[in-house]
Amino acid sequence: ANAEKALSTRPAVTMKPPVRADAALPPTRRCPVCTLRPPCSHVSEHDLALEGLEVRRRLPKRRDSLACQDFLKRGRCRIFNEFGHCSLDHPLHYHTVLMPQARCPNCTLPWPCHHCPFARHRDALDALLAFSHRRLYTSSPPSALARKRPSPRSHSPPSSSELEPGLG
Repeated sequence: ANAEKALSTRPAVTMKPPVRADAALPPTRRCPVCTLRPPCSHVSEHDLALEGLEVRRRLPKRRDSLACQDFLKRGRCRIFNEFGHCSLDHPLHYHTVLMPQARCPNCTLPWPCHHCPFARHRDALDALLAFSHRRLYTSSPPSALARKRPSPRSHSPPSSSELEPGLG
């Protein structure tokens, strides 16, 4: 009876443990320019995350072997980082990899910052792309029986003054 009660109180779905994308990197790596530990002004968090994903991709996958406990706990393999090889399996599907928050390339605030000129131009480009996407994918295909000509004003692209006040 106690065993049945213990089994019924277990959660039905287990969550994948989250791990940062740069967790697979060796811990002693320093910036080659300023010798600080990244992230710094020379190496961004996004660059570190991409390098960490590359290291995760290179980890050995051995289905017939035991799982690497260091990898399962921390998201990195100390043996692989130190010696370049490991005889254990590294199941990449075990973790949920967390990517860093996107940042503005000019002011380094979390994206979108909406205060520097780069963000305003990016928003204008996004509006133009959204308009083009709507125009391409929401118009109905012309039928052979009834062809309606759209008015030229309804499908004109937005002008630069409509997208960004102050530039037109």
